[in-house]
Amino acid sequence: MVVRADGAHNHAAESEHSIEKQDLQQRCKKRAREEPEEKASNIIINVLKKDPLDIMPNEFESIRQSLYQERRKQYPKCPTSIEDTRTALESGTFNAPAEMVFAFRNDVIM
Repeated sequence: MVVRADGAHNHAAESEHSIEKQDLQQRCKKRAREEPEEKASNIIINVLKKDPLDIMPNEFESIRQSLYQERRKQYPKCPTSIEDTRTALESGTFNAPAEMVFAFRNDVIM
């Protein structure tokens, strides 16, 4: 159902700085996905070198944290129960060295 179609918005317009910060954050996230071993702060600094933007320390920290969150999306979820653990180990989604052998006895990992 369309309530109003006149194009009016009920929120303030985004500031130019806010839009630039969001663009910077998206470019940094993309680079973090492409280069997962590079430190988050180095990614931000390198992206800022290409396109300088004045950001506050709290904004820098916010972007840095968003990069770590983006990287965590690439890893499987941690199991929260013994059954989830068993499923992860049996399905092969858990990367362990080949010499490690897991056995279950009475729902205890040995």
